[in-house]
Amino acid sequence: MNCMATCHSIQRYVKPSGEEMLIGDPMEIRMFEFTRADFSYLIPEEEKDHVDFIANMPDGAHIVIFKKKFEFDSDVQRMTTLAQVAGQPGLLAFVKGSPEVIKGLCRNNSLPPNYEEELYVYAERGFRVLALAYRELHEARLEDVDNLERREVESNLIFIGFLVFSNNLKPATCGTIDRLKSAGLAINMITGDNPATAFNVAKNCHILNENVKPLFGDVEVDGIKVWLTIRDSFQARHQEPHSVDIEAHVSEFTAKLNLKKYQKGKCTEEAISFINSIVEAQINKNLSFVFVGNVFEELVIKAPPSRDLELALDRLLTRSQVYTRMQPSHKAKLVEFLQQTNERIVAMCGDGANDTAALKAAYVGLSLSEAEASIAAPFTSKIQDISSMETLLLEGRCCLTTNIQCFKFIALYAMIQFASTTILYFFMATLSSMQYLYIDFFTITPLFTTMAMTGPSNKLTKRLPSDTLFDLENMTSLIAQILIQLLGQVIVIWMLTASPFYIPAITYWDPDVDDNVRKCQETTVLFLFSSVLYLASVLTFNNSYPFKNSNLKNLPYVTSISVLAINSIIMFFVQSLRIGVLEIVDSVPLDFLLITFIGALVISALMYSMENFVIHWVFHSEKKEVIN
Repeated sequence: MNCMATCHSIQRYVKPSGEEMLIGDPMEIRMFEFTRADFSYLIPEEEKDHVDFIANMPDGAHIVIFKKKFEFDSDVQRMTTLAQVAGQPGLLAFVKGSPEVIKGLCRNNSLPPNYEEELYVYAERGFRVLALAYRELHEARLEDVDNLERREVESNLIFIGFLVFSNNLKPATCGTIDRLKSAGLAINMITGDNPATAFNVAKNCHILNENVKPLFGDVEVDGIKVWLTIRDSFQARHQEPHSVDIEAHVSEFTAKLNLKKYQKGKCTEEAISFINSIVEAQINKNLSFVFVGNVFEELVIKAPPSRDLELALDRLLTRSQVYTRMQPSHKAKLVEFLQQTNERIVAMCGDGANDTAALKAAYVGLSLSEAEASIAAPFTSKIQDISSMETLLLEGRCCLTTNIQCFKFIALYAMIQFASTTILYFFMATLSSMQYLYIDFFTITPLFTTMAMTGPSNKLTKRLPSDTLFDLENMTSLIAQILIQLLGQVIVIWMLTASPFYIPAITYWDPDVDDNVRKCQETTVLFLFSSVLYLASVLTFNNSYPFKNSNLKNLPYVTSISVLAINSIIMFFVQSLRIGVLEIVDSVPLDFLLITFIGALVISALMYSMENFVIHWVFHSEKKEVIN
């Protein structure tokens, strides 16, 4: 209890309302609360320079915790605090860390004979396990506390026991991972936990299949030995051979690689064969290789330069899904390697200071903490579960799609107006200022503004949006639409000039006024025809599936489309309700306007079909890979 009450980095905070709360790592807070101890900052004046706080234990003991402490370091996987029980001589060093590391720092006679067995029992069941130890510093004096060295304090320890935490999954975890996997995303777990714990959690949260078996690796003096765990419990490993039916589980797999030769580049072919054998074992024997930090360091980070070896490692890393005892630098290197090889898009989700390097290295970094990790990550979520990653992907795909759709709409609008203006110049005519104002302000502005208000889809799909404006799909789409609308405007103006009622614009031209004719049949027909094309453009490009929600749920957008469609019909057919300032002439017969309106609908249908059927059919088969 004394170790649990003192070996932590939490602090007590008093809110302005007077309410007290503990600040720090949630696991350490839970550990401290379990002891039922209490904080006290009533420290004698002469000891304030050395003492951090006093832990008041339930049994009445008072433990003084000194400011001098060795904070948790992922490189050494442990932390140490210095304390003194009030009224007792000498100092105490309390140590908390990974069981593998603490075991090597403890006296052999203080370790139980079944240390490894007990550790694996808890780890295999998915519990998070820490080891606790202490050391009595009889010769250390109070004034010497600040001069103590870590190596001196953290040696010859006495083992206390295991601190076991239940590693319960959050309610949203399994469902979110299932949806991410169904969308074609590869899910990897990168953690600092025990390999057996991480493997069990990976199966429970559906990253790994339920019937998959683990394949572990360890660094030896002369190489890496990879072995298969063939037991349902740790005890089976230590039973007599005749009591374990090996064939009932899966055939044993073992492979070795000499690290010294490997890292000097003297056995590249042998290394590639070694790596391929692990990959094949995973494929053929339903195994999953669990990377451990030291194996990743020796096999991947220290790999000699070789393109063939890099490809072999890439196959191994993409096939493996669980990475354990990974240091911050290991996490960042893994992210960088996956991104550099085959140009994958990697997203990283983390909640601690150990994740900051990887969050910064990833193309998409999402912090589930408002503390250290949020500084490095471009995205931070207050919802502290992995569902935030799904939301980020949905929002990101919707945003990217909307940006491209808006660009294509504005580009096509400009080309429709350019085509109308160019054709009219040929007839010594031009659109009036009010017609330009109606198009730009009353048509394009509301459409452009409201089309971007459609929210994201609620389901991820395997299809990915275009990641650049000027790719082949977008350029083909835009050029095809430009040609279709140009064809429509040319046909309608040709039909006008071939009609018996046609009055050329040049008839109204005044040579004393150096300007083109604004109020004429040509401007009327093209203005009305193009007003339908603008609506067709936004309907063509603003398709919601599969990255956006239904456009019918975007009320401002639906309202804008409806109002403009009704107004277009009025301008075509209801002469008495036309806006006078738009300078629409009455000399064009109603039957020709009907033909023009039908022609606009036909061109609109061609535009929509080209974008949503032809272009979709040609380019939809293209696949892109995303690793999360």
